[in-house]
Amino acid sequence: FPTNDTTTKALAHVPQSLRIRILHADDSIIVIEKPPNLLSVPGNATTDDTKKQEHHPNKKLKLQIPESANDSLSDDKKQRRTGQQAWIAALEFLASPEEKSNGAMVHDDEGHSEQDQMMIHHYLQRLICGDQKNPNTTKYMVSIPRKLGPFTRYIQRNQNRIFRGETARPDPNKLQHIAERLYRRIEQLQGSFLNAPEPTKPEESAFGQLQMIQEYNNGKKRAPSTSRVDQNVFVVHRLDCETSGLMVFARTSAAASTLGAAWREGKATKIYHALVPRWQSPSPPQQKATETTLTTSGEIQFNMAPSTTERLKWQIAEDGSGKPSITQWKILESHYQKNPNLTLLQLRPITGRTHQLRLCCATYMGSPIMGDSLYGKHGALDALHTHNNTVEIVQSDPSTPRLCLHAYELSFPHPDENRIMTFTVKPKWST
Repeated sequence: FPTNDTTTKALAHVPQSLRIRILHADDSIIVIEKPPNLLSVPGNATTDDTKKQEHHPNKKLKLQIPESANDSLSDDKKQRRTGQQAWIAALEFLASPEEKSNGAMVHDDEGHSEQDQMMIHHYLQRLICGDQKNPNTTKYMVSIPRKLGPFTRYIQRNQNRIFRGETARPDPNKLQHIAERLYRRIEQLQGSFLNAPEPTKPEESAFGQLQMIQEYNNGKKRAPSTSRVDQNVFVVHRLDCETSGLMVFARTSAAASTLGAAWREGKATKIYHALVPRWQSPSPPQQKATETTLTTSGEIQFNMAPSTTERLKWQIAEDGSGKPSITQWKILESHYQKNPNLTLLQLRPITGRTHQLRLCCATYMGSPIMGDSLYGKHGALDALHTHNNTVEIVQSDPSTPRLCLHAYELSFPHPDENRIMTFTVKPKWST
């Protein structure tokens, strides 16, 4: 994997404060430090209709989807298809008379000859329709898998139908290449039927930046591909956009599957550091203290559910419904760098709920985490500046918050080696 020198060049146009830092990379995993205010994975961008049209998948693919294909969306522009619905819609369009009369509409951008393009077009027709004498026959449509691996195996099993009339079957390498091209065409057309918002730019997420680095390292001067065919980075877990610290990504689907199992089975350990003001020890029944005289560590258990009043927030489920969450906590420094109003906490989430640590501190720790504009009442923080060896809290514009929550330590079993990998990285709260 490229060095941090290559990373700097690949991300030259990304502000320094929003660049990821690679800490470890091998054939199976990539461990990074994510800065605050950077998405872990791509999301939906806030764009106007003009920008959406400029970057719409149809324009990139030079597709001209007939209005009839989107009739189900015409009454309500906000209606969106699920991935499976869009997949079926793409297959239906590829099997339609409109597509058959103008096969050029689904040509890819790989520089293949017109004859080669039409060959792939015929393969698609046989894949979807089976009997070319009746192109409206779509009996195979619902059985065509939506994921790349099962799709490739489906092509292997149905060679007689797809390559009917050819003197020889393609060898395994060519078959794999054909399967990927067929999948790419359906997948790209599927995106046109999703009616989804424009995605964020690659540099706006840790995942996207890793893809940018890979593309730069391979000498490609283009935007990273979003196709599953080209995927070489796989998401294992996430951090909130505002949270900084350690993340691990997989480099193969097999590694991603193994790491995903480790997360589900509780074999991965995550330790966070957080700054809170006006500390008070949690009280029963949520608190299970491990010290009888002075409470300096413990465990908090509560149920949490999505807020009924604010879409982005979570709340305590007093009635016992929702999802159970468990957080172990410990005081690391009661007067953080000589500031009597700041306490440095170590937080270990036993469960991995969205906003678990932020909600836990805001509800049971006496005050929200510093800089938490979602659960707090004290605005956002830009930094903690040191003056005369004492940390001073510096308020900033809420548009550039700095949440003082940091993924400090991450331990997990390596997917291909019989050993536990442990990484630590200190937060950059003080300047």
